[in-house]
Amino acid sequence: MTERDDDLLKHFFEEHKQELTDNGFSAQVMKKLPRSPIQTYNRLWTFFCCMVGLAFILFTRGWELAIQVARNAGVLFFDALLGVNLSGFTPLVLFGGMLTIIGVTIYNLSLLKD
Repeated sequence: MTERDDDLLKHFFEEHKQELTDNGFSAQVMKKLPRSPIQTYNRLWTFFCCMVGLAFILFTRGWELAIQVARNAGVLFFDALLGVNLSGFTPLVLFGGMLTIIGVTIYNLSLLKD
């Protein structure tokens, strides 16, 4: 198929698009489907592993290590941020860079809405 054919197909389907109201029908169907025992075992296994991990953290006082790691990461981040030397850039270049970053962010966010 050519690109023209693709465009014609897209145009045809856009014109003949039909919207059907769901009114919660799909949710009701999903609730009435039989549950697989594998899905139940999967949830139980996940819950069990989470409880074992939580018990491990509590018994080994892992929260102290997590706090220490977070504190060190924060210090390293701010040290790196303060160590950036921007003296070689004019304010116009910095402003242009900031505008570029903001523009790309807005463009990417607008793509997410589509």
